[in-house]
Amino acid sequence: MIRTLLREHVLTSLFVAAHERAVLMVNGRPTRLLGPGWHPLIPRLMTAIRLDISAGFSAATPELTAVTRGGEPELRAVADDELGLLRVDGRARTVLGPGRWALWNAREPVTLELLSTRGTRIQVPEEFRDKLPPSAVQTVVVPPQSEGLLYVNEALVDRLGPGTHHLCIRGRNAAVYSYSKREQEMLVTQQEAMSKDKVSLKLSLVVRYRVADCAVAHTQHENISTILYSDAQLALRKLVSEKTLEQLLDQRPQSAATLLDELRARLAHKGIEVRGAELRDVGVPAAMRLLLNRVIEAEKQAEANLVHRREETAATRALANTARLLENNPTLARLKELEAWKDIAARVGTVNVVASTNGVIGAVLPSASASPAARGGEPRPPSDLDE
Repeated sequence: MIRTLLREHVLTSLFVAAHERAVLMVNGRPTRLLGPGWHPLIPRLMTAIRLDISAGFSAATPELTAVTRGGEPELRAVADDELGLLRVDGRARTVLGPGRWALWNAREPVTLELLSTRGTRIQVPEEFRDKLPPSAVQTVVVPPQSEGLLYVNEALVDRLGPGTHHLCIRGRNAAVYSYSKREQEMLVTQQEAMSKDKVSLKLSLVVRYRVADCAVAHTQHENISTILYSDAQLALRKLVSEKTLEQLLDQRPQSAATLLDELRARLAHKGIEVRGAELRDVGVPAAMRLLLNRVIEAEKQAEANLVHRREETAATRALANTARLLENNPTLARLKELEAWKDIAARVGTVNVVASTNGVIGAVLPSASASPAARGGEPRPPSDLDE
């Protein structure tokens, strides 16, 4: 009879593939679920709603729910404060949002794990992290050696350590602000200030710091670098105004310690810890540099004169000691005299030695033929050597 109706075009047929199911509608009401194969339909009386089950799930519509029999499909509900982690054959497939879902286990085993999103922070298995819906979950990464401040509806609710964090943003405004906990360096350059002795200077300052309390720093300052730069400027100007140029140049370690204490006092209640502060450059005007060069030159000349006088004094004292020693020791004096003659003999060609009766050398003549008159000297008395 069915074949006769088909030949007379009273019936039509519906083919359902292996990866499909169909909901048979009779007079607009769901009647039963059609599996794979051919199914006859009476036109204008019967219709079918096709369902693709290759993904392992589909929306649990009222029509599908009405014809569910024998556990196929498995109907599951995901609440408004939940997410559904769907696995097909043990592998992560997708993340389902709130609603009613049909799980099709006919082709592969399908499981659904419910994940609560009541809190702002949620723990998501690693295999589902790239499948989270961006409209419901926000993923933030806090860099190493940093701290993140979690604000929900403009209120601080948690501090986040380094790593990846997942935040549920459905129905709430969540934001994370990250701050590095490592030591940083700031250079404050070309600061013009006047010293205590009215000298206009250009200075540079190096400041090493770290954020000690991120919550305090974030609450009090919109930009940490700006407030640190301003306080460093003020501390530097105060230091320069209390010291002369000579003190700044000669007492740089003490100046650095004073500057560090001043900066720490200014930033202690602002969540910033100052690790170090040092003067990098001290620029002096050209006219002042010339005066300083002249002062330094005069000081060095005075030091050189002092050293010279000290050496002359030492040499004179040594000569006095030698003379006193020779006076008290005639033999030593004779030896020194002979040593002197030895040095003279090494430098001239001919030496004439004239000795008196007491054995003391009287004169040194340049030649044997020279006479006292020729030399313009007094005649010498005769001696035993003349004979």
